[in-house]
Amino acid sequence: MLLQNKSIKSIALAQNAMSDSTAAFLIEPTVRSLNIESLKLDSNSITGVWLEKLAKRVALVGFNTLSHSGSGLKSATSQSILATESGDESMRLGTSPTSGNNGLINLGLEGNEQISDRGAEAIANMITIKSDATRSLKMINLNQCGIGNYGFSKLK
Repeated sequence: MLLQNKSIKSIALAQNAMSDSTAAFLIEPTVRSLNIESLKLDSNSITGVWLEKLAKRVALVGFNTLSHSGSGLKSATSQSILATESGDESMRLGTSPTSGNNGLINLGLEGNEQISDRGAEAIANMITIKSDATRSLKMINLNQCGIGNYGFSKLK
């Protein structure tokens, strides 16, 4: 539904006791549907494992040169990764940004105390990868996420 409904811009699911396995269902639509600009999963039971999965999927989507260089071709690296990581045709489709589709701008994770250093490191990796899914990312709320010195050192 989220991939097909182009009107949905924000998903807020705070305080639902959502686990990694439940939140995993949001990864694909969030990454592939560039209409979703805000994902707020505050005060759930999400851990760094979920963030690692999100970061991996962001890397697989890659950077579509259609909206950035005008050539209309996906980068060879991104296309190759998608082809080898997934035998499912729908997973290899990637994304085709159109006017007004920014991808994720705001990611709210406040109060997920088990995100920890592992999740901070996953986010640090995610924001260093060129991807249509996160090219417009402006804000990540990691308040009260159990991040220690190691995690903060990765984020700086």
